[in-house]
Amino acid sequence: MKRANIGTRVAALAIDVVGVAVTAIIFENPVLKLADALGMIKFLSIDTSAEALMMVVLALWGAGLLYMLTDVVAAATPGKMLMRLKIRREDSQKARIGNLLTRYLLKCSFFLIVLPFGIIENTVLSILFLSIGLMVFVGYFLILGDERQALHDRLSHTSVFRS
Repeated sequence: MKRANIGTRVAALAIDVVGVAVTAIIFENPVLKLADALGMIKFLSIDTSAEALMMVVLALWGAGLLYMLTDVVAAATPGKMLMRLKIRREDSQKARIGNLLTRYLLKCSFFLIVLPFGIIENTVLSILFLSIGLMVFVGYFLILGDERQALHDRLSHTSVFRS
């Protein structure tokens, strides 16, 4: 098997971004209705437009995390599947669930840590969380190297291969 090149991975990412957006749009209205029925909208904010925006952001965030969870379940996101890519161990053998879960958590650390906690009012913690986010973001550019592995791939001992 051959490691996937940057163009193929970017194409898969573009497909995934569109998929997340469509998923969020589909679930946005039911999420808003459920939140309203549970009384959450009144709890979240005073301003109705801010409440709606918050729910849209939550729907997008949830859709993104669920969408990327297919990395763990199927060793490929829908975009990777369409581009015939598969996440495997560095030696091209089938990746174990531990490798896939580690990769997922590292890859999603920006969404899981930085977005929720990087906007808190404590300046020291905000700088810490935003620094983690910057490291994760810069780690994606490691794909341009000879091994074609992002930081989350290297740390989880995985790589994306073309099948």
